Amino acid sequence: AITNLLVVTDNWRDVAGTSGVTRFDGVTSVDSVPEIRDFFVADVVTAIETVAPDFRDLDEPWPKVGLIATILTIIGVVVVVLGLLMLALTRTDAYRRNIHIMGWSVVTLVGVLVGGGVLVLGLFPRLDGGQRVLDGLRPAFVEERVVGMEVGVGIVDNVTDMADPIVDAQGGAADEVIPLVELVSGATGLAPGDVLAAIEANFPHTYHLLLTLPLDQVSAEIPGLLTFVADNSDLADAGAVLAAIGENTPRLAQAITNLLVVTDGFREIPGIDPLTRFDGSPVRSIPELRDYFADDVVPGVRAVTEDFRTLDTTPPPVDVFPPLLLIVGILVIIYGVAMLTITKAMVPISVEPDEEVEEKSELAAV
Repeated sequence: AITNLLVVTDNWRDVAGTSGVTRFDGVTSVDSVPEIRDFFVADVVTAIETVAPDFRDLDEPWPKVGLIATILTIIGVVVVVLGLLMLALTRTDAYRRNIHIMGWSVVTLVGVLVGGGVLVLGLFPRLDGGQRVLDGLRPAFVEERVVGMEVGVGIVDNVTDMADPIVDAQGGAADEVIPLVELVSGATGLAPGDVLAAIEANFPHTYHLLLTLPLDQVSAEIPGLLTFVADNSDLADAGAVLAAIGENTPRLAQAITNLLVVTDGFREIPGIDPLTRFDGSPVRSIPELRDYFADDVVPGVRAVTEDFRTLDTTPPPVDVFPPLLLIVGILVIIYGVAMLTITKAMVPISVEPDEEVEEKSELAAV
């Protein structure tokens, strides 16, 4: 708690390493812990929430996006091999009308597979959604902002480690106050009471901080304090007292109301039940939520940053592929059908080999 308190207070208004980091608007700077909070809440998480349905539609159906290129490559290789085979057959006696028809039939089938695959696999909605994912998350993958996320979760880590020991009895810091006083007493030769008096006289803020531990006990006293003030004033009730505090001392009211929320939800955040880590382990407390962002989300963003930029900046845009492939498929079908029609109309039926030999024998006899 002490070491992290030093880091947090030193960096609260100007977090080290955030130089050049801006919000998604490209103008608002991100320097302080509250600004990092706004960056994550209003920009990063909101952007992810916005594109999440499109991402799932892109990711979940078969085939996976990465397989689409593989499938098209396989089809292309098959067509090339077939073309080379047909080219080789044209130089031999084996190339006949039925081979000709078979070749153009395969070409037509490839066109059907490509064009039909685009429609059957739902590439239009999937890759349109994929483009929206790229557009929505593009600001998050700017290098300065990725660095800002890494720095941001670092300071959040310090805040969490500072609060964890002191927020409740489970943290353990409250139980260590007496051993700390006894340690100082043994080192200085002063009686424990004199140690406390010396701390109060020379380090009053530290003294009163030690007395407040754990913080959830402070939260437990606040409703009674507000009621006490209401009972001994002209204010109607505890709510009116808090409203008056908010009107006259808004920063203090902010601290009081949020202290209640933090201590109540530190070990069990309301509404977070469905959330799990990337490995499936549950996320319930603020320390676990910190670990989720620090060990899963932000490293995950860093791991795919280069791939995201390559996909996003390499032309053409991903939503161009469905119409492009559909047009290619239709053209191949038209071409294949046309060549089949021409072949059937203009290429004569070849004489079967046995008949050809017999005809040659008869001619030789004559």
